[in-house]
Amino acid sequence: MKRFYLLCSLLTLLCTGVRAQIDVTVRVDMNGITIDDTGVHIVGTFNGFDPTATPMTETSPGSDIYEAVINRPADDNIEYKILNGNNYGGEEPRSPCSYEYNGNRVFTVPMMNTTLPTFVFGGCPEGVTRIPVTFRVDAANQDASQGVYVVGEMTGFNNDGFRQLSQVGGTTVYETTIMVPADLLKLNFKYSIGPDFGRAESTTPAPCANPDNSDRFYRLDGDVEETEVYFFNTCEFSRALPVELTLFEAVAAKKSVFVNWVTAAEEDVDFFRVERSVNGVDFILLREILASQNGRGNDSYRTVDEQPASGTNYYRLTTVDLDGTQHLEGVRTVSFRGSTGENLILYPNPVTDRLTVSFRGAGNISIVDVLGRPVYQAKATDGFNWTGVAELPAGRYYLRLETETGVSQASFIK
Repeated sequence: MKRFYLLCSLLTLLCTGVRAQIDVTVRVDMNGITIDDTGVHIVGTFNGFDPTATPMTETSPGSDIYEAVINRPADDNIEYKILNGNNYGGEEPRSPCSYEYNGNRVFTVPMMNTTLPTFVFGGCPEGVTRIPVTFRVDAANQDASQGVYVVGEMTGFNNDGFRQLSQVGGTTVYETTIMVPADLLKLNFKYSIGPDFGRAESTTPAPCANPDNSDRFYRLDGDVEETEVYFFNTCEFSRALPVELTLFEAVAAKKSVFVNWVTAAEEDVDFFRVERSVNGVDFILLREILASQNGRGNDSYRTVDEQPASGTNYYRLTTVDLDGTQHLEGVRTVSFRGSTGENLILYPNPVTDRLTVSFRGAGNISIVDVLGRPVYQAKATDGFNWTGVAELPAGRYYLRLETETGVSQASFIK
């Protein structure tokens, strides 16, 4: 049923109007930096990376905070960077929240006019870094002797952007995890056999690809940052993995983080390994939990991190089979600030008629469908209850909370 509504949404997009034009204000803190005589400029995909096209203006005399307004269609991905001056050579250094492959900052244009959190020249807003996204594909019936690769916005859509995937155990599934900027809401990409556009997917249809081309389409939901396992060149689901998860989440509480997962099916699984990282690269063991081994699935598991680090925590779940084969099930992130901060939680999920949104602080709320079309926008403080969900068609939706300290995202199913 979910796939049916997704297909209907895609067909609706083809038959309806143009996306709204949105104003996004970008602000950079230049305190402590000697400003070039020609001023501060912003370059990006919105102005052809022309270093003279878009000067930034100081928000108030002596503030050293400079801003510019970018007007683009909702749901566009915008790459950009700041220049001290009006020529290359004065560009800011690579930041921890930019693309790894080229150092450009990036954001997805939201559904309403907004101001991005202010960042320091060459730095990131608090809590905004990169998050892990796992790309997975089943290469059954393909000659994978030259390797299976992924290429897309997150690596550069060019000959140097191919990233090789690793085979998952003895299956025909291949996967890799790529760190992408947290300000992204969606990604376009393709799989290929060998690092060659000539052997990349060319016939992938909707609903797992963009309706206007054959690029695969993945929308980040702030919860399950891994693609579905489709067969190469199709939207048909693979069932090659020994464990099928219906839930995998990490949820921040006042002084701890709960890691929960539920299996729909298990086959020859010995135990689960949960690990934690503070940088998304170096992981330490949190706990190992024996699998139920009842052969039926539908089992629930939980472990607790009693001492999460301040800031972003990464939780990695791996299944280990009876023969020792390991399968990465994915990585979840939690921005932990103890008793302060957003700690965005949605419940119940799935929901039928009343959605409760829990968080601390004040911010802008936007809810969109799988194609990024807005269904609800509001300002809220310390959470709210929304009954409008009763009027939505069945499917997955995405909630984005924008505050002064950053952006939080979560998804829910109607």
